This record gives sequence, C-alpha cells and structure tokens, in this order.
Amino acid sequence: MAKQIMMPNVLEYIEITKNVSAIEVEVPEELIGKTLLELDFSRKYELNVSLILRKEAPILSRYAEVAFQKGDVILMVGENKKIERFKHKFSI
Repeated sequence: MAKQIMMPNVLEYIEITKNVSAIEVEVPEELIGKTLLELDFSRKYELNVSLILRKEAPILSRYAEVAFQKGDVILMVGENKKIERFKHKFSI
C-alpha cells in the first residue's frame, strides 16, 4: 500500500521478490500508435509486458502486434531498477 501511495500514476504494484516487481500503468503518450514489436520493448527497456488492458478487457493473443491506444493499460514485470528507469523516462 505504501508503494502505491508513493507512485500515484501506478495503478497496481505487486512486489514479486526484493528486486523484481510487476506494475500496472497507463501506456505513456509517446508510445500510442506503436506496437511492442515496433518498439522492441523487451530489449530496449529490459521489461516484459504481460498484459494489455483496453477498456478494462484484456488483450490476450498476439498483443505484441497490437498498436497501443490512448487509455490502454499495461502490466509490466521486471527488475525494480529497470521499472524505475522506465517510469523516470516517461514521467510516470
């Protein structure tokens, strides 16, 4: 709960281990219209997107090929320092 209070733009925060977490955030404006594949997201940010939510409905198949839309939410999993780097880059 304390982590979520300290991260108001993070919709959900789950600590998996001391160094690895999962966070749910709205897709940054800069990524709208692009796909995970186009962005080479996993390699570039060293984070894994496990789920895209669009209008609260999960996109479960071939989501790496789906262009982000305004209001989409992603569930990312990765090392805390990589998550912090992503949040800082996109002012989340």
